[in-house]
Amino acid sequence: DQLLPYLLRPDTSLNSTPLAQSETAETKGKAKKKPVMQANTNTEKDATAETSSEAPAETTEEESKDKANTTVEASEPEVKEPNQLITRNQLWLNTRNFLGLHRLTASERHAIPFSTDWNKDGKSDLILGSASGRLYAFENRGEKEPDWWPLEQKVFAPNQRRYSAPTLGDLDGDGDLDLISGNRQGRLELMENRGTAEKPEWTLTDVNLAQIDVGSYSVPRLFDIDGDGDLDLFVGNSRGLVIFYENQGSKESSMFVIRSTRFAGVNTKGHAVPAFFEWNADNQNDLLVGSREGFLGLHTNTAAAGTSVMKGWKTQSDRWQDLRVPSFSSPYFTDLNGDEKIDLLMGDEEGHLILLENTGVLKTEEIPESELVLTQNIVEEEPVALEETAAVVVQASQAKRDDSAFDPNFELVTTNYGGLDVGKRAVPAFLDLDGDSDLDLVIGNHAGELRLYLHETGSEDGEWLLETKTYLGYQGGRNASPVFTDLDGDSDRDLLVGTERGKIFYWENQGSLELPDLIPNPTPFIGVTGGRNSVPSVLDLNQDGQMDLLVGNFLGHIREYHQINNGDAPHFKLERRQFLNLDVGLGAVPRVADLNNDSFPDLVIGSDHGRLVNFQPNTEEKAVNAMQWKLKGGYFDKLKLPVGGAPVFEDMDFDGDLDMVIGTENGTLEYYRNIGR
Repeated sequence: DQLLPYLLRPDTSLNSTPLAQSETAETKGKAKKKPVMQANTNTEKDATAETSSEAPAETTEEESKDKANTTVEASEPEVKEPNQLITRNQLWLNTRNFLGLHRLTASERHAIPFSTDWNKDGKSDLILGSASGRLYAFENRGEKEPDWWPLEQKVFAPNQRRYSAPTLGDLDGDGDLDLISGNRQGRLELMENRGTAEKPEWTLTDVNLAQIDVGSYSVPRLFDIDGDGDLDLFVGNSRGLVIFYENQGSKESSMFVIRSTRFAGVNTKGHAVPAFFEWNADNQNDLLVGSREGFLGLHTNTAAAGTSVMKGWKTQSDRWQDLRVPSFSSPYFTDLNGDEKIDLLMGDEEGHLILLENTGVLKTEEIPESELVLTQNIVEEEPVALEETAAVVVQASQAKRDDSAFDPNFELVTTNYGGLDVGKRAVPAFLDLDGDSDLDLVIGNHAGELRLYLHETGSEDGEWLLETKTYLGYQGGRNASPVFTDLDGDSDRDLLVGTERGKIFYWENQGSLELPDLIPNPTPFIGVTGGRNSVPSVLDLNQDGQMDLLVGNFLGHIREYHQINNGDAPHFKLERRQFLNLDVGLGAVPRVADLNNDSFPDLVIGSDHGRLVNFQPNTEEKAVNAMQWKLKGGYFDKLKLPVGGAPVFEDMDFDGDLDMVIGTENGTLEYYRNIGR
């Protein structure tokens, strides 16, 4: 490692001119008069640029115009106030080009900052990501004011990564800080600190940390959100979402498990960059998120103590304090000047690094009634777009539902829905997993992957964006067979996954139907097996108000389990090994859906040879059970169905009836629209 022999200091002018590299002498700035400020506004700092012993740089006419254009009379968008008295951090513009970054990193774009004390000297150091993938690190060797020394290490050079996005944290409990970087591929690189806490030496040890893949343009942040003493992981991505991975390991051995694909309800216009801080004095962690548009979104945590970290989040503003850069805002909070107040660093697509200094807090009752001059902090240039990963799905306006019964009529739309191919034995399941009011897709396959595909709002062509091949950290084995269904009767949909060895995995939805929060819960399925290639489905078979279980298997049979109460947790008791004495050949795939809208469930059974068999309850009997079903023909008789036969029924076009998507043995999906109404 080498510290380059020159010194850099932050320039405090609005249009900064970098200091000479050889300059080391300290200078004193003129006294600065702070204007009257209002809580939650940004006010331009009346500051004089720091100068050297040489003649100061002249201000050009163009620079003067830029200064003038940044100060306008404006009022901040209204933010709903909590009932109690609060205080809020105030930020005001210190410099638009902190460290003179356009000179510092040549023609680099897409600056993403992170700051922490990585050498235990009590001062915040700085590391930056960039479009080239190179990491730029600066050690703070100042005393009263920061003095920045560039730090070079081999691992900082770009390898295959592009659009690096750094964060630091102690992931192995050895007392020093390890380095993680996001990249354009949507994965995370781990660079372990093989040096000491005082002199870090980072070495690349994993190019795909925890097999995490968020699609593209990953921006990681480590933060102990649940207060259990270990670092959890939050990753922004190109779709504008923040994905939450809970650390279910320990300080010494991190194990990141996905908990939410849309933490805090964040859904920006693309390229989310999360930053945690305390916005008000309620001792809750709040969240600021940068975006492709250049604005900042503020999301506050209002949950009571002891509440799930997934709940209680509220979007206060999608244009917080009217702060804006040309495009791709990348915020990070840190105390750069050692005054024990957090300041805001913000990178942008042009490679600039903006510093907004925290001047303390004002109580809302102390806001003076004086005229204010506000700064919009908008650099008047056109955004430069990054290359995007193609995204996808079905999206249509919600139709008014007709509640009358009818016979469904399925019409083939495509034999290669979404252009997807997951290898072999595709088993699809649909649910809105990110709260954007359209259906997302989970697919199991022969290889044992549980893939999550999300789609872009507004897309209608059935294309999908792969988020991960190990949704919810699934490692349950081959022939994964997912189904979203309400197992616990709380009106939202849980996730069950069958496997080649017959075991069933269960994730309980502890969120809501609109924003699921899927938590693993193995207890109900202890001792339950469907046989080889189990495929689960649920239905209240004996009309006791509790969901029972049907499990198809490789032999073409369906096992019937009834739910029984055993203490606080539900359990399942085997009733029959061959439900309805059915034998569909090989590979029974049971599915429950109200196909004809008569308020009674249909039971559709797929098989490896492709045939679909449909049963309906005998409504003349008092109960719906294994002895009171009747075969119903006609719905699928005229269809030429694919080998593999793993159907799922959802309202794909939002017209009020159930359409059909079938997973096939060759790994593709076929889509049939219901035109029966």
